[in-house]
Amino acid sequence: MSASQYKDFKYLAFVVLGIVQLYPWNTMLSLTQFMTHDIFHDTTFYAKTYASTMMTTSTLTSVFFNYYLSTKQYGFTGRIKRGIIWQLVVFISLTVLICVVSSLKMGLVYFIVNFLTFVSSSGTSVLQNGTMAWATVYGSETYSQAVMFGQAIAGVVPSLLLFALSFVDVTVASGNEANGKIAGEVDEEATSELGIILYFASTIVLCVFSLVMFKISKIGQETEKAPQQDLEVGDHTSLLKTSNPAGSGKNNSFSISAPNDIFETHCMRSFDGNESSTPSPILKKQNAECAEQEVNVQIPLHVLYAKVKYNVLAIFISFVVTLLFPVFAGNTFVSGLPLKNSQYIPMAFLVWNVGDLYGRYITKPENFFTKLFFKNKKPKNLFYYSILRILIVPLFFTCNIKNSKLENDSFLLDLWYLMLQFAFGLTNGHCVGLSFMTIGDGLNDVDDNFKASVGGFSLIFVSAGLTVGSVLSYLGVYIIDKVYLSK
Repeated sequence: MSASQYKDFKYLAFVVLGIVQLYPWNTMLSLTQFMTHDIFHDTTFYAKTYASTMMTTSTLTSVFFNYYLSTKQYGFTGRIKRGIIWQLVVFISLTVLICVVSSLKMGLVYFIVNFLTFVSSSGTSVLQNGTMAWATVYGSETYSQAVMFGQAIAGVVPSLLLFALSFVDVTVASGNEANGKIAGEVDEEATSELGIILYFASTIVLCVFSLVMFKISKIGQETEKAPQQDLEVGDHTSLLKTSNPAGSGKNNSFSISAPNDIFETHCMRSFDGNESSTPSPILKKQNAECAEQEVNVQIPLHVLYAKVKYNVLAIFISFVVTLLFPVFAGNTFVSGLPLKNSQYIPMAFLVWNVGDLYGRYITKPENFFTKLFFKNKKPKNLFYYSILRILIVPLFFTCNIKNSKLENDSFLLDLWYLMLQFAFGLTNGHCVGLSFMTIGDGLNDVDDNFKASVGGFSLIFVSAGLTVGSVLSYLGVYIIDKVYLSK
């Protein structure tokens, strides 16, 4: 494999890793309707609290794990593999659970599903931490964008399936009405079962495929200069152009020798300080000894924050604002288009996710919009960009929320709303994608261990933004109910 082919394949591998980061979460969301209707029977305590408990479990786990992992700044390669395996175990377990759920008590099922949610969220955090660390090391402009693009794909595919299944709903409902059956109950159950089978199977296959891609791409397992060369130290090879080579005796506050599977540069040097492309038996033994060592190095979080504060603040604010989108998507109804609300609402989710996908796509360094918007690469621009997105939110109140604009009865109002959702998704994908893509721009004076730590550290602000945004979404629901239901 040539150097250019290897780079292209590695880019594709990062895209797949981005997909597998969020696809399991979307699969868990697809379980909500099935669990509340079929398993917990709508009116029980478990049905009423399931969605909130699942969201709380997921977001709090993500915040805790991302913070914890940011303080353990080593072992990034192993985290990628472990994260994928955890997801694989979770969805095999869920598949088995669905097959035997009728023989289990409702309370036990409730506990098991939330425990598996905890494990899945933990696996996502571990996988994201390792992936973003290596994306920042290899080059955030290229590989962080690949991860962001993959995450957007993971959002579009389930939304597309949900939108397609909404038309199946209509067909099933029509047939039930003709037979004198209650359409709603059968409709929900049939769609949920089909979605569950499809999502679980696709998630399991995706996890296996991503493991294969990760293994073949050798991410974190070999040098950038010689991707084909096996240096016979497994995951413990050199990627670092160290600013403190062996024997220099100089210290640098940003140059820290990292342990375990990442950046064992000093282990790959000969005794005179030069790189050795063919290590001697003595050096091989030395490498093996170095690989077994685990030195707990830690860069203070405030030092990481000082380097990338505008990038991570832009990520945080973007996700806080973005979590308002489901509030409007679930409460804005069709006005003039020949669609039912059961089709129009999934369409809104799909349009937002397509916008998010396109926004992340245009963050490529060579794209005209990226060059135009950030040609000077000032991180403050990202921060201002994330704040300006708030201006889109009031425009949603001009749409048909809770059928408040039915007197207009115009498809233009529906198109206006869908355009707003597309713009909201596009700006989210563009701002978040650029924030991750440019996070390495200010790290030219630091070593690769610092860059990897920054990649993992940034994920704290993703989970924190999602957590704060989910809390504020309750306020959004309250405002909509207060304004529109009181009329």
